[in-house]
Amino acid sequence: PADGYTVLGAVAQLTITQFLMKDPPYEVRRDLVPVAQIHYTPLVLSAQAGVPANNWAELFAYAKAQQKKLAYGGFSGGTSHVGAELLMLKGLNAIWVPYKDPSGPLLDLVGGRLDMISGGAFEQLSYIKDGKLRPIMVLSTKRIPSLPNVPTAVEAMGDPELGFTTWMAGAIRAGTSKNIVDRLEREMVDAARSPEAQGFALKNALVPEVENSDGLRKIWEADLRRWEKVIREAKIAVN
Repeated sequence: PADGYTVLGAVAQLTITQFLMKDPPYEVRRDLVPVAQIHYTPLVLSAQAGVPANNWAELFAYAKAQQKKLAYGGFSGGTSHVGAELLMLKGLNAIWVPYKDPSGPLLDLVGGRLDMISGGAFEQLSYIKDGKLRPIMVLSTKRIPSLPNVPTAVEAMGDPELGFTTWMAGAIRAGTSKNIVDRLEREMVDAARSPEAQGFALKNALVPEVENSDGLRKIWEADLRRWEKVIREAKIAVN
């Protein structure tokens, strides 16, 4: 019921899944109202140590020179998947290697069985520090505190379409009273901006960037337009 007592912990995949399904049970614009973003997980495009590339230009050139497409792995159907397909639409000579286990791609990258992944910064940090992975760029519009010297995809490629994030937010059922939505927005924004919440995010290599309902709606709209186009053009299908 649209009574304000049930709040959805929404993630970026919400704007992707509806375009992957033949008959989706929901439609973001129709069924949900954004409340607030509490943080986002930055996706880092990293290559395994054996790939001779330190930046996007070198990775792109190396991939182009190979007779065999580079192996780009990740969890199917999520932001890392559609983000990889977007890079391939931009000309990256790679093939998507799907995984059902979210931990599998990172382990196979460190083991040299994949050439690259786009994954969360937190999971990659220890391998990056040990020299087992080489961060190429952050798939976002802003550099991240945990990897301040790694450029964003927007910087590296000069393409604003690569400025997306894996966000975490609150959403509520459409039709909920505006007074209730406004109250939930204030409470969620205040909680997300608290020192405790900000500290937790930074400790876990998350970006504690808070957005109100209007800001989150703009993020939703940009993602819906971007991912619908990518899924259609790349002909993505997830079984």
